[in-house]
Amino acid sequence: MTAAVLYDMMRSAYEEQEPDKPQSFEQWRAQKSKEIPQFKYWDLVLKLELILQLVRSFRSADFESYKISLRKIVGWFFALDQLNDARWLSIHIRDLVNINKTHPSVAEHFKAGKFVAIKTGRPFSKIALDQNHEQINACLKESGGNF
Repeated sequence: MTAAVLYDMMRSAYEEQEPDKPQSFEQWRAQKSKEIPQFKYWDLVLKLELILQLVRSFRSADFESYKISLRKIVGWFFALDQLNDARWLSIHIRDLVNINKTHPSVAEHFKAGKFVAIKTGRPFSKIALDQNHEQINACLKESGGNF
């Protein structure tokens, strides 16, 4: 919700700009970020909230959204000096982009939403596979390995 409001406020401000200075929305946004520290802060907040798109792609089992979200996030791993994660995420993205050619049957399963774990029948409740593995491991440790 916050991301939507921030974006809407930015678009409104952009549309109110002086008509004799035509520039694209992205150019205007970059210029304002350089000129106004508060604008730069809120622009950064908006960009970071886009990470929530990754969570949404898991929850809704939307494979295309998942790939798009990863492309938006990978730059942050480099920027925040998480180089090992950034390198492996880059390889993962490359593999996902090429999956239609390399493994078409797997691609069909992923497009059908089988790249996430479904633990309940409730909508928007799917989780990433690694998160599911962590939950299973926690259950096993609690019960001493016995079900």
